[in-house]
Amino acid sequence: MRTPKKTEVINIGKVFLFFIFLSLLQIGITYIFVRQSSLNQIYDSFMSLSQRIQHDIKYDQGKWDTKLYNADPFTPYPHGSSGFSQPLYIITSEGFVIERNRPISGLLDSSDFKHLLSFSRPQSISTVTNENWRVLSSPIRNKARTIGVVLVAFYNPSTSQLDDVIKSW
Repeated sequence: MRTPKKTEVINIGKVFLFFIFLSLLQIGITYIFVRQSSLNQIYDSFMSLSQRIQHDIKYDQGKWDTKLYNADPFTPYPHGSSGFSQPLYIITSEGFVIERNRPISGLLDSSDFKHLLSFSRPQSISTVTNENWRVLSSPIRNKARTIGVVLVAFYNPSTSQLDDVIKSW
């Protein structure tokens, strides 16, 4: 058996390194292509969702009209047909939160304890998202100190239901 010459070993090593280089180059190009394709797909999806939401949410006469947004089956909604597992929160420039799953903007989107305590008698409120609620709150006390608040709300009651809602509380 003959031993390979030094030049043959060097040539085999060069060929081997060349194939390693080609493999790494192919892996690198594939990675860049797949990454860029994925990023483009995500960007297109977000742009489509953003445009859909901009179309669905209107600001009319000082109120947010979310009727189209709430009726749109393709916007994020937990347990809905859109396939999103979490609700989408939209924060307006005024700081109001419009949330896909039962929005109560201006009421439960803040930790304004004193504001929540102000509903000690049943009251009807209309929020900036153009939604009507019947609300009642009660403080949670530990001895003489108020440590929390319980708030009960009825969404979009009709005028004929107001008396029934008051009686049930």
